[in-house]
Amino acid sequence: MGSRFAFGPFVLDPGAGTLLRNDDPVAVGHRGVKLLEALVRRPGEILGKAELMDAAWPGRAVEEGNLTVQIAQLRKLLGPADGGEWIATVPRVGYRFTGAINQIGGVKANTSAAARQAIDRRAALRQYQQRSRAGILCGWADGGPDH
Repeated sequence: MGSRFAFGPFVLDPGAGTLLRNDDPVAVGHRGVKLLEALVRRPGEILGKAELMDAAWPGRAVEEGNLTVQIAQLRKLLGPADGGEWIATVPRVGYRFTGAINQIGGVKANTSAAARQAIDRRAALRQYQQRSRAGILCGWADGGPDH
């Protein structure tokens, strides 16, 4: 059991790979969890882009655009903070977590497993919905059943 980080209505459990909002799981990917973990471990500090990319993609060469996309997704998931954003951009340098962090002890293993299962179910449902809207599940990629 590792440390968890509470901020606003959120609790990040990096060890379990989960983010909760008001005790409800938030669907966030592995790289998003890694980036958020790096930021919340050093609130108020500017983390350089290279450092953040290494946190999310260790040992891999990735384009800076990947970091930008992940940060944008995190901002969308987190929503607004009181008086601004949770993650501030420091132009041409990196990013900074602006919220107050309360580091708390570990969680019970069954709680994090349940949260992980709920996230997996929600992600699978979202993927199913996206595919069905596109007609992929029905084999209708050509426009309909009669084509």
